[in-house]
Amino acid sequence: MLKRLSTQRIGRTAEKLAKRYLQDQGLSFISSNFNCRHGEIDIIAKDLQTLVFIEVRYRHQKLFGHAFETIDRRKQQKVIKAAEYYLYQHQLTESVSSRFDVIGIEPKDDHRNRYIKNVDDYDVHWIKNAFC
Repeated sequence: MLKRLSTQRIGRTAEKLAKRYLQDQGLSFISSNFNCRHGEIDIIAKDLQTLVFIEVRYRHQKLFGHAFETIDRRKQQKVIKAAEYYLYQHQLTESVSSRFDVIGIEPKDDHRNRYIKNVDDYDVHWIKNAFC
């Protein structure tokens, strides 16, 4: 039976899916949902020697474009500021290279509802160095 979920729960489910996908691609998970007064970072991971700050976007239909297209300049700036704070807080500002990636998750077929189904029912799009 399919279950209708809240927007927040859908977001958390999408982040779990993205985390699994990134780990399958060889990234090492560090943290999720890092919050500070500047904003939130959905996933922080390590790709070899690079610290990766990842924004996860979910769209339940493709009618208005891809999920990753929803990250405007304002959102990018919030993620960048939060990442700068993370680096400062962990005393990594001089010692680590970093980048900003985006994971877009969409159902393979265009459903007009927000049901979470099997992982195989989703397309995952990973954009490395999505913004800087």
